[in-house]
Amino acid sequence: MRRWAARNGQDAGKVGLVLAESLALRIIKDLSNNDKHGHPPRDGGHSRTAPRLAEVTRVLRLTTGAETGSGVVVTLGRMGVPVISGSGSAAAVITARVVDKEGNNLGDLFEIQQQGIQAWESLLQDFGV
Repeated sequence: MRRWAARNGQDAGKVGLVLAESLALRIIKDLSNNDKHGHPPRDGGHSRTAPRLAEVTRVLRLTTGAETGSGVVVTLGRMGVPVISGSGSAAAVITARVVDKEGNNLGDLFEIQQQGIQAWESLLQDFGV
């Protein structure tokens, strides 16, 4: 993001500020580094929590639409194939518990990712993108 900002005439320093202010982004960065360099990260990583994933699983996430009365229903059709109906949506989501170095819960991976996305979207809006 820093390189993109610099190449596109934006203040690359704002990227560092967003990272510093967003625990979710620092956790995501640490989890990415775990994959590349192993766990635990030196000095607890960027988040200082030495995060790791526990209980990785796949869930079906049902979301209603924004309009009043919206709903979503999942039934099993022939051969156990899910049938989704209604005005909402359904999606398979891979998630996990994110825990610190002592195993204390830091949050749900999917929710942490959503918080990180919101932080980047806010910065991009600030950049006028």
